[in-house]
Amino acid sequence: WDSYGVYKNIVVWQLTLGWPINFGWWNWNQPDQNTEIDSIYVIHNHNWITSKGWPETASGQCTIGGIYGSGAVKSGYKVSNIFVETAASCAVGLEITDQAYNRHTTAAGCVGSIKDTSVHGMFFDEEFYTYTGEECSNGPCTYGNFLGGEQSPAAGCTGDLAGKIENMSLSGSVGGRPLGAADFTISNAATVPGLKFSTAVDPHPVPAYTAHAGKNAYVGAGAQSENEETYTVYNSAACAA
Repeated sequence: WDSYGVYKNIVVWQLTLGWPINFGWWNWNQPDQNTEIDSIYVIHNHNWITSKGWPETASGQCTIGGIYGSGAVKSGYKVSNIFVETAASCAVGLEITDQAYNRHTTAAGCVGSIKDTSVHGMFFDEEFYTYTGEECSNGPCTYGNFLGGEQSPAAGCTGDLAGKIENMSLSGSVGGRPLGAADFTISNAATVPGLKFSTAVDPHPVPAYTAHAGKNAYVGAGAQSENEETYTVYNSAACAA
């Protein structure tokens, strides 16, 4: 990730392994700000198959998120209009930790915060999927939405290097219902200050059609001609022809 990136109108054929929009990969310890991600179409998202242990909180590999462990402070990211065609286990799963698999902390062991991120307009065609694979021996695996900052910052890791998720705003629709706070597990609210939810606005709304009962098209009203000839069909093969 680099500052001021623009990613638009992309189709992601995801299948398994990973977050389609991944905030987890580290940047060098420099500002990472004001990237725009818009109009992303995710198809065949089967991440619950490989979600076990990713992250350690078991939130799984959601549509957006990752496990972040870099000294670079992320800020001002704008993510909008994310359309998920098939069932996904969760919308957002984001954790900040100095124990991240792919980490690059500061020399003092600090991880940067992720600040002022807006994720608006996530549209899931179906309700979140509950996985029941063989590793779920004690019942269904719940790879749900999760947010959590660094739980135990190293000494001196304060301010933008405290590893918090600050002032994130979210909106989405899951199978027609609003995405809300009840969908999320927050490991420690103090590490996720300023979280807000709002109503998603579909940029491609279904038009408001009017039904006209008992009305058919005819010449002069929606049709150019009428076919009054009759035909006899003797078998299914004739229909196919």
